[in-house]
Amino acid sequence: MKALALTKSGNPFEIVNIDEPEISNKSDVKIKIHGTGICGGDLTDYLNPPTVNTSRILGHEYSGEIVDTGSEVNKLKAGDKVIAESSAGCEECIYCRTGYTNICPNRKGISGSYTDFIVVPSRYVYKLPKETSLDLALLSEPLACVINGIEKTKIRPGDLVVVIGPGPLGIMASYLAKLKGAKVFLVGRSSSQKRLDIAKNELNLNIINSDKVNLKQYINDLNHYGADVVFGCAGSSQVVNLGFDIVRKGGSYTELGLFGKNRVDVDFEKIVKKEIKVKGAVSHKPDSWNRLLKLYENGSINDLEKIITNKYHLANWKKAFENLKDRKDLKAVLY
Repeated sequence: MKALALTKSGNPFEIVNIDEPEISNKSDVKIKIHGTGICGGDLTDYLNPPTVNTSRILGHEYSGEIVDTGSEVNKLKAGDKVIAESSAGCEECIYCRTGYTNICPNRKGISGSYTDFIVVPSRYVYKLPKETSLDLALLSEPLACVINGIEKTKIRPGDLVVVIGPGPLGIMASYLAKLKGAKVFLVGRSSSQKRLDIAKNELNLNIINSDKVNLKQYINDLNHYGADVVFGCAGSSQVVNLGFDIVRKGGSYTELGLFGKNRVDVDFEKIVKKEIKVKGAVSHKPDSWNRLLKLYENGSINDLEKIITNKYHLANWKKAFENLKDRKDLKAVLY
């Protein structure tokens, strides 16, 4: 079967032929892939190809249907619509034993969904509610990441929440914060106007183009104390410092973005003088997925499927990545 792989000879990816995987462990399940969302990390690899010694099949934001199970699997069966975690902890360290598999020092990725089938340990697989579409479920992995960040951040009804960065994570964070009863504003620049328009017109979110207004003054006009909560969703020191400027004294700042480098220039003095509660959130925990299933069950996030702006056949992967690079798409999927 065909698969999209990161290879030594690719530029940086290429379509390769691989054998269809089969179940080798009694606790595994085999999933027929419905589709895979293109992750920001995959786009980074496309733009800045890493050096690899062996080919690696990409893709981890997927949904699908079970076609086979190991002999010890009893809670899942063939025909079940499912989603799966994209990483696994060692299951022995203090972090794994307390539910924080996302920060396990020996955490490993579970990827390889840019193809037709994948085999995954059943303990990382979740059965979807019957009413949940497999297209909506393609957003599960990034949604679980955002839920992890939302749960670390105290948001009360009526809070003024500002989300900086109108990519998929930022839009999801805005949507989920709004579900908690907050007054939410999603911030982006003119280069992301198409994304801001989708957030406003399709999801009824409040948007701010920071190229057209003085953001600090705008937030001050809404609440002269500042925002109660700010989420950074762009992995930029400029965004962090802007967030520290607009958050109120004693407010919260949560970073969901990754910076791609070891050091960033951040005004730590503001954290001290304003007593800002700063938190980071990486990846997802098992509890993040359980909470996501509850949101699927009650139908409260069905509209988020609208952020999928294009679907591509695997053979057209390069066009998909180029369109994401040029911000012609918000969220793209490979089938």
